[in-house]
Amino acid sequence: MKHIKSREDINKIVRKFYGKVRDNEILRPIVTKDIPEDKWDFHMEKITDFWDSAVFGSMTFKGNPANSHVNVDQKNNYKITQEHFSIWLN
Repeated sequence: MKHIKSREDINKIVRKFYGKVRDNEILRPIVTKDIPEDKWDFHMEKITDFWDSAVFGSMTFKGNPANSHVNVDQKNNYKITQEHFSIWLN
């Protein structure tokens, strides 16, 4: 397995993961409701900032991920369930 050595490595992982999320018929409606197509690249960079900060201490991330996820659930009428989370983790 290759080790994560750079922000670029993180960005590749983030984009691959979220590509799979967008391809999943159960998760796609949740993600596309929250992130419009024209904002997708911005969101991928923001998530990369989060992981870059967590892995390398870059301090590039600004935001509140817990609050963001609560807002996603709210936009989906609080219908995100453990089933959704299990799919996400897989």
